[in-house]
Amino acid sequence: MKEGQTSISQDSKVLIDTNVLVYAVELKSNQNAAALSVIEKHCTAGTCVVSSQNLAEFMNVVDEKNKLGFEEARVFIRKLADSSIILTYTGDDVLRASQIRESYSIPFFDALLVATMERENIHTVVTENVRDFKKVPWLNVLSPFLKK
Repeated sequence: MKEGQTSISQDSKVLIDTNVLVYAVELKSNQNAAALSVIEKHCTAGTCVVSSQNLAEFMNVVDEKNKLGFEEARVFIRKLADSSIILTYTGDDVLRASQIRESYSIPFFDALLVATMERENIHTVVTENVRDFKKVPWLNVLSPFLKK
């Protein structure tokens, strides 16, 4: 297998959005346990996907909001990277994101995740941001934070 490929079917892969990653390190958050659970579940199953965009956004948020020290943040990212499939976006993804943003009226960086997922044939995102991602008709949007 080439780097970045897995024997797991594309349909079972799940992109974990940045807000879930942040909640996973916010020990005092009511969403902490749910975030950790969903990350652990998908990392263990080999279905966990994050974008390099998610990793960069995570580092920015935890730094700006003093959620973690630099070393703790790096350790979290390293563990996540070692147990996840990491997607990177391309110039074509940026152009496609512009079309997605226009078509569905969602924020550009959400559209960039959608474009990257579309290229990789990943149809499920785990996020707190259900409102924006639900606008994309082919996307399965899951939130570990909603009451069932």
